[in-house]
Amino acid sequence: MKLIPFFGATALAVGLFLIGSPRSVLDKHVAGLQEAKSLEMTFTVQKLPAPGVEYKLTYAKPNMILIDGPDSLIESDGTTIWELDKKDNTFTESLAAKPDLLKKTSTAELLAWAAFFNPDTFKSAANIGGGTARIVKSNPVTEVSFDLGDRKVTLYSDDKLGVARGFSVTTGSGTTLVMASKIALGADSVATGKFAFVAPAGATKWEGPKPGEFTYVANIEPLFRNRCLGCHGGGRMSGGYSVSSYQTTMQAGITPGNGAGSHLYQLLTGQAQPRMPRNGAPFTADELATVKGWIDAGAPEK
Repeated sequence: MKLIPFFGATALAVGLFLIGSPRSVLDKHVAGLQEAKSLEMTFTVQKLPAPGVEYKLTYAKPNMILIDGPDSLIESDGTTIWELDKKDNTFTESLAAKPDLLKKTSTAELLAWAAFFNPDTFKSAANIGGGTARIVKSNPVTEVSFDLGDRKVTLYSDDKLGVARGFSVTTGSGTTLVMASKIALGADSVATGKFAFVAPAGATKWEGPKPGEFTYVANIEPLFRNRCLGCHGGGRMSGGYSVSSYQTTMQAGITPGNGAGSHLYQLLTGQAQPRMPRNGAPFTADELATVKGWIDAGAPEK
C-alpha cells in the first residue's frame, strides 16, 4: 500500500505543532476509544506479503464483541462467547470471562483498537516517535511508531476522528498491516440483541476435548516426528523453530487454550504464510483437528 506524503518539510512542522507530540497523539487515540460507547469497522488484514482479507467488527461497552472474518466468527453478548469455525461449520460456547475477552480483542489483527476495552493496552509503549503526516485512503493521518514488548507498532491516527484508521505490527515472524475502509465511533451503546449468536444452518456445537484427551506425548510428538522433524529438529531449525521436544514445540507459536488463534495452527492451515509443511502434503483434516484439540485443551505434555 502506497502512503503519500501529506505536507512538505516546512508545513509538516506546522502540522505537528497543531496536532501535538507523538505521545499526545497516542494518548488521544486511547482516550477516543475509551470515551466511545460503540465502534463499528470494516477493515483489511494483510500478513505481508500475502494478499489482504476483509473483516468486520462491532464493539460495544461494557464488553460486547462481534468479529467477523473470512474463516471465523467471534461473538459475545457479555455473558457468553461463541466462536464459529466457518471451514468445518462448528462452534464453541463458553463463559465470557473478562480476561478471555481482552485476549480475543488484542491479537495482532485487532491490536490498535484493543484500547476500546483496555485503557492500559499501550501503557508499556516505549521509544515513541514519528509524527509524520500522511494520506491514507484519502484521509489525513498522523503516523506514530513505538515498541510494545518485542513488537514494533505503527499507528496511522485519523486527524479528524482522533483514533487509528490503520496500523502495522512487526515481530520476528513478519509484519501484519491492517487498514480500515470504514470506521464509526458511537456515543451510544448497541443493543445486546445484536450480539446474540445464531448458529448457521447445519452447524454443530463442539464441546472441546476432555482433559487428557490430547497430549503432546500421545498425539503431537509422533505426528510432528513424522511430518515436521525433517526441517524443524536435530540440527535443522528452519525459520528458527524446532519441534524436537515439548519445550521447543511450545515456543513455536502456541497459545494454550486457543488453537485457532495459535500461529502454529494458522501456519498448518494456510491462514498464515508460508503454509507448513513446505515440503510435503498439507495436514489432513484429522491431523489439524488433533493439533487444534491439543492446543484447545491447554497443550498438555502428558
